[in-house]
Amino acid sequence: MKAEQLHRVITAMNKKINDIISQETGGVHFGGHVELLAAVASIEELYDLSYAPEAEAKRTGIMHIMISAMLEGQSAEQITQILKTKGLTDGDAYKVAVSEKRRIENLADWYEYYGAGYKFFSAISEDDACEICKNAYENNKKHPIEQLNMLPPLHGECRCDLMFHRK
Repeated sequence: MKAEQLHRVITAMNKKINDIISQETGGVHFGGHVELLAAVASIEELYDLSYAPEAEAKRTGIMHIMISAMLEGQSAEQITQILKTKGLTDGDAYKVAVSEKRRIENLADWYEYYGAGYKFFSAISEDDACEICKNAYENNKKHPIEQLNMLPPLHGECRCDLMFHRK
């Protein structure tokens, strides 16, 4: 992971965490925070489809469309129009918004614990968790703190929580 990417994400997140996503109902809309989502999406280690269902490919595709459009200097409104042409529904937009907000919050926690010298993390899944999460986080398995691809959420409706460990 590039340090400047993480710094961009954390800086933006600290300023905007209380209103990361605008949840307007008049159509697919990510508000003025496309830049923040694109910064997170550009950290490739956060997106590992080996644990994700096929439907997650759509979410990851959306994030990569956003990155490309951001790099081309397009506005949030222009990006919204591009996403609409890709068959994105309001429900898809909401799921992406919720999971990416959660990803940003988890990344902020990760950054704090990483800086404090923690070496591992585990995820706590609900008893009725999906098979994806049960397999990924079985028996409260500890993952090295550098293994960003295992940070929840692993999919759009992931309910798993993080715990950090020194040993």
